[in-house]
Amino acid sequence: MEKTDSTLVTAFAGLKLKSPIIAASGPPTESAAAMLACANAGAGAIVTKSIVDYARTAWPNIPRRVQRNQRGLWIQGSFASETLTLTEGRAMTEAVRQVTDVPIIASVGVLDPQSDAPVEAALQLVEVGASMVHFDLFYLPQPRCSDAAIAGLRALFGRARAALPVPFGPKLNIDIPAHRFALAFEPTLFDAVFLLDSIRVPPPLSPHGNPTIDAWSGGLECSLFGDWQKPITLQYTRVLADAGISQICAGGGLRSASDILEAIMLGAGCAQIATQLMIHGYDWIRRVNDQLAALLSEQGYSNIGSARNIALRSRDGSSPEHTTPVHAVIDESKCQPCGVCTKLAFCPFISEQPNSIPNIDDSCYGCGFCEQYCPHEGAIRMEPIS
Repeated sequence: MEKTDSTLVTAFAGLKLKSPIIAASGPPTESAAAMLACANAGAGAIVTKSIVDYARTAWPNIPRRVQRNQRGLWIQGSFASETLTLTEGRAMTEAVRQVTDVPIIASVGVLDPQSDAPVEAALQLVEVGASMVHFDLFYLPQPRCSDAAIAGLRALFGRARAALPVPFGPKLNIDIPAHRFALAFEPTLFDAVFLLDSIRVPPPLSPHGNPTIDAWSGGLECSLFGDWQKPITLQYTRVLADAGISQICAGGGLRSASDILEAIMLGAGCAQIATQLMIHGYDWIRRVNDQLAALLSEQGYSNIGSARNIALRSRDGSSPEHTTPVHAVIDESKCQPCGVCTKLAFCPFISEQPNSIPNIDDSCYGCGFCEQYCPHEGAIRMEPIS
């Protein structure tokens, strides 16, 4: 078991976590051995693979297939290959609880918010050791943000509040927009919110319109996730924090200690990670815990909570936006006239000079676009206007 670094200890929805890194629901948490590997690597809590009360034999069990490209990771699999039955989930949760005191967060899949099945499954998982419940909304029928769907979720949360002896909250994805959720659900309806699941999208296609995932055909959707999720996760975090939701577990696109700290500074209390564990293994948790502790120390923060509180205080909205007057300047000693900056249609202030250094008009207000795209380091820089 990992030694606890006091700077990383934090609280989330009443749970004491030795690290703000939570192992998210996914392949790295779909067995007892995998969950224990997360705990031994220093995870603050572990979210089980999503658990639903169903008979596996009643559903097609199609093995998952994976493809990676420049947009991220695409995964296709059937419902039965991507979830655990209640019997499997109970056995796994009980086995892990007997070995470790790291909090177990039971992920309960919601197929129908009008049904009592999610709450009843959650109660069984709490009975065998779950410290918290998160309701996985990934399997809800579309549209998930309709008035009827929102009303169903409000009713589900009300039943959960009345029945569950442990904290609970939903895991959101972009099918329920951040502002829609903030307007529809007051913070008293749940104990926490988890972000951000993969999205269901058409699979990558060949020029002939066929899915390009190897050894798989006929499906209309894939799960897609990757680095592109980070700005969406941060936007959800800020919107929900500004709406008064204080217990947020950010996730989706976060891949480093600095990413996690950025989410915390926008209002998250912790971060759930799956993709990085899938790619880099369980030891990623140990390494990033060390990096996060070092980063906090470098920035002068005594712990996770102080970083979050200081950042939130600086975002009180009392200071108007402002910019420092700058303009673009070309360093003629570093410029190698290549035509890149003069072809940037974004900028009306750079003009091409035949066989010589480009000219920047005095009207330039220093947006920085040319500096970002110049292929010669230091050839264009932003300087303050005196």
